Parts: sequence; C-alpha cells; structure tokens
Amino acid sequence: MSTDFGSLINLLDEKLDSIKSQVKRGPSLIYADETVDGIVASAIAFDLLKRIGTRPTVRFSSIEATNTDISEFSADIRVGIGLKAGTEENAINLGIKGEIFAEQFGFKANDASLSTLAHLLRNREFKSPSTHYLAITGSISRLMDSGDFRELTGLNEAVLEEGIANGVLGSEKKVDLVFGYILPLHKAISVSVDPYFRGITGNLLASESILHDNGIPLKSEDRYLTLKDLNDDLLGQLAIVLDNHSESGQVKRNVYYQNNVDESFFTWNIRDLSLMLDLLIASGSTLIAFKLASGLASFSDYDVAWRASMTQLESTIDVINRILASRERVIDDGRIKRIIANGMLNFKESLMVMKWLSRWNEGHERLIVIETSQGTDELFIMKVGSEEFARNVEEVGGYYGARIKHIYPLLLVFVNVIKAGQFYESFRSRAGVL
Repeated sequence: MSTDFGSLINLLDEKLDSIKSQVKRGPSLIYADETVDGIVASAIAFDLLKRIGTRPTVRFSSIEATNTDISEFSADIRVGIGLKAGTEENAINLGIKGEIFAEQFGFKANDASLSTLAHLLRNREFKSPSTHYLAITGSISRLMDSGDFRELTGLNEAVLEEGIANGVLGSEKKVDLVFGYILPLHKAISVSVDPYFRGITGNLLASESILHDNGIPLKSEDRYLTLKDLNDDLLGQLAIVLDNHSESGQVKRNVYYQNNVDESFFTWNIRDLSLMLDLLIASGSTLIAFKLASGLASFSDYDVAWRASMTQLESTIDVINRILASRERVIDDGRIKRIIANGMLNFKESLMVMKWLSRWNEGHERLIVIETSQGTDELFIMKVGSEEFARNVEEVGGYYGARIKHIYPLLLVFVNVIKAGQFYESFRSRAGVL
C-alpha cells in the first residue's frame, strides 16, 4: 500500500519541537501502561529522549489501579504512553485524544498501535538504528493482525512495508508455531497457544504422538528437529495435521521478523518477541521486558527472560487447560462463553490468556468473557465486537458504577464484587448487539 501521512507528519514534527524545547528545562519522565504495547512504545520513546539529550526515568502504571496520577513525580517533561496522564502542557501523550492517535488521520483504532505511533515520532528525527520491528511487535501484541494469514492494515502496514523496503524487516507466509524456530518441534507444538490445539497444547506426549502417527520425524540422528529443519513436503503435511486440531486459525500465516540478526535469536520472529514480553509482564518481570525492548538487556537478562517466560507459559497453559476442562468454570449459553478464572489467574495472566482466547472467536457471532477477582472488584475482560457493543457495555457498567478501560481490542470492566452478578446478568441481556 502507499500511505500519505499528510497531517500526521505535521503533528509529529510539532510534538518533536515541543519535546526538544522541554528537554532543555530539566528531567524527563516516561509513564507507560504495563502492557506489551505500552512497554515497547515506552522503549522507543526512551531511545528518542536519550538521543535528544536527556536520560528519562521510566515508570509503569498498573492498569487495574483506580486512579492514575503522575503528579507525585517531579519532571519537566512527561511522556504518557497509552495513559490518561492529565492535561499538563508538558505532557506528550501517545494514543490519547487531544494528542497523537490514529483516528486523527482517518485511520481506525486497529490501524496503529502505540508502538507504531512512537516509532513514527522517533523516525522523524532518528532513522537509525531502526525501530520498525518494535512498532510491529506492539501491533502484534494488540491483535491488530487479522484474517487467515494475520495481515496488518493502516499505519501498521505502512510501517511494515517501509521496513521491508529498507531491508530491516522481512515477511513471508509460512508455518508458524510458538518459539518454533528455537524449540524442538514436539515441544513447540505442546506450548502453542496461538494457534491452540485441542488435546495437544499442554500435553507433550500427545504432541509427540501426533508427529509419530503422521510420519513426521522428531529427530535427525541425535538432534531434535525444529520447524526450520523440515522440508516443504513435511511442513505442508504438518500444517494439515495441526489445522485439524486448531481452535484459533491456521498455522500457515504471515511471519514477521527482523533482518540481519542471528536466526537463533528470539527476535527473529516478531510474534515470539511479543509473546515473550507478554509472559514476562505476567510473571512480574516488567523491568526485564523493558530492557529487552529498549536494547539495554545484558546476556544474563536474556537468560532470565527465556527461563521466566517458558516457566510462565507452561504454568499458564496448565491452569487454562484445567479451567477449560471444568464444568463449573466454563458457562456457555451459545452467545457468551463465560470463563471464571477467580483464584486461578491473576490480572496480568487473565489479560494475556484473553488474547489467546480472543483468537478462538474471530469470525463468529459469539463472545468470550473471562472473569477474575481484583481485590474488592470483579474484572470482566471481553473483546470489543463493535462501537455499539462497547457503548452498551459502558451504559450497563455505568449503572453499576463500573470502571471501564479500553485496551483495543479488549474491554476491561472493573465492578464491585457485590454488584458483579447483577452487572453480568444485565450485560448478558444486552448481548444481542454482538
């Protein structure tokens, strides 16, 4: 596609001029949502401010907090990433109405992640080293890739195409599994959550059996095979086998990667980087996630990140499998599948799992809602089907005093536990707008 950025470039230049003038006045602070997109966007903003001439402090906001207030931090410039950070003149917000957000330029909300907007801002001043891959990482984390082959649109697509044209990004349609170019093939299948394979995800023996039964080798001599070891015939056969078990789309899709890196490095596949950052956030390793995104990580950080992410992935798969196997925790009335995760998944894990589950519902007129406890609140996470749907949820939530936060394409509803049952039943009665 060919994109005319038009007024976007003018606004980005205005923001850059504002940042440059404010940086001269003193310390700077980046205040970011504790999500993959927020962390990646903050890493890009961190690099921008550092190159301009200041070393910013980075703070991450807890999404479930009742109020967000940055006034306690003394800084002359505040860069809010996906955060309603107030109306100070020295606040440079990305993704907030009144500042920089996709709809200002004729694009839809799912056409630009916060990371894409941060990349475009930085790219006006500093084009090297490239942050194209970080922009796409944020977009993937927000489920902005869609369709059978998981393609990007709008500003996300424009950044992808520019990265490919400049030789810093690559894209191809191929069989893709979680960490499939790092882990042994049977292991990658057993920890796959996107796609999620019925009866196989979370079951290493079942993963080995399905390969054996279909004549796909696990080893060559004494070495386990990975996806990159299979020829085209075996890859085609594997895709057919796994697609028959998939809950969430086909295994052959667009794979995006950073060029000019060792293929054993996990950023070779941008989807893997996005998942790893999600897992690190869920495990409480937000600082390491930021270091990976910002290029500040040491060798030991990579080792810690890999171990922490794999531990979190396997434990979360185990929990979600047990939840899905429970009649008491999965309630399906044909229109809404309600997954009750109270006491089993915390907030960050629930948000991550909802991303996995959201892929199951694409193209179908049925809503998946995941519910978990948050202190005195009950949290309902659902996927936004339309603006009308979101308005209905907001109207019902307002009646019960709920706090509602949009993290496209998800809607988070925090409501007091005493009113949670009433909210759900009222919301359920309005679910016909899906």
